[in-house]
Amino acid sequence: MEESQAPRPAFDPDIPEPMARLLSEHPDLLRKIRDGWRPHPFWPARIPQLARAAAILLAVVSLLILAVTAGVGDGLNPGDVASALAFGLTFSGGFFGIAAAVELLPNLSQLKVNQALRYAAEHPDGFVLATDLDERTRPLLRRAQDAADAVLSSEIGRRGMLDGTLNAVRLREETWQLARRLAELSRIAADYTAIVGDDVPDEFAEAFRPYDETLRTGFAALTAKVEALEDYAEKVRRADRHFEVYRNMERLREHHPRFERLRAELAADEVVGSGPEELGTEVEQVEQRLRDSIAEARQAADYLLDAARPPGPLPPPAPPPSPRAPAQPASASPDAGDAPTANTADGAGSTGADPEGPEDPSPRR
Repeated sequence: MEESQAPRPAFDPDIPEPMARLLSEHPDLLRKIRDGWRPHPFWPARIPQLARAAAILLAVVSLLILAVTAGVGDGLNPGDVASALAFGLTFSGGFFGIAAAVELLPNLSQLKVNQALRYAAEHPDGFVLATDLDERTRPLLRRAQDAADAVLSSEIGRRGMLDGTLNAVRLREETWQLARRLAELSRIAADYTAIVGDDVPDEFAEAFRPYDETLRTGFAALTAKVEALEDYAEKVRRADRHFEVYRNMERLREHHPRFERLRAELAADEVVGSGPEELGTEVEQVEQRLRDSIAEARQAADYLLDAARPPGPLPPPAPPPSPRAPAQPASASPDAGDAPTANTADGAGSTGADPEGPEDPSPRR
């Protein structure tokens, strides 16, 4: 798969989103962490040198003050020593603070990257890379990420016409669960191939059939989940197109009086067939289509909310059939019906506002 088509790293929602964005910009370092590398705490090279210089400055300033005090007085007392140390600490501490700030500020971004990498090294199960997937599962994760991006970047999503909780939280959770399951499926398939190999004698093929069926069923179930997410994204795109038409019609309303005057002037010559009232009804028709599109997108969103529960591990393979009993056909995947249908009812939990206020509860035309 080309680099541009490879999926991005997927992160556990427990990882803060700013840190996840920062880590996604360094996939090479994440691969090193996956291979066992552990980053050390990052400090600019001159910070230890500045600390030593501050300590030397503290000693020099304190001794100089003590020498001057002893020379002009009758000797030293504990108060003089404390005053000299306090002045030396203030002077050397100010020097170190200013010098360290000058040294750290240009390296602040690198410090954040180092902190994020150390967090990722402490939570190696909190991210999935393209290298964790095989050739079959990588395209599935990329399709899921593209669908989620389409929803998050949609105009109706930014305007609050869809469920904001789903877009901000549940889509990230759903994408992560898909990535985690795809990585698990890839590992199991790789281990199975390493153990069994590709050349199984025909007389033993029946004994391995339950394992093959389990892998096929798991792949089909995850494919259905990705298709459900893509279906939701397509409904959002269609609603976006309808919203753009609706906005154009709203702008056209400002020119409505000019069209009315033109139609009135041409009415006597019967150039235009019907009256000017049709101009207003066209806007209403576009608005109703927009409402219908948003309702369909909300249906798909409600389905994802129900289907996005963290799934359990892949089911164990069924025992091989008895030699005397014929092999039973593979049962359908419990997740195979995940794709939403056109007759799914509107969910009650969807929120958001449409262009003209609350959604019309009347049935779709």
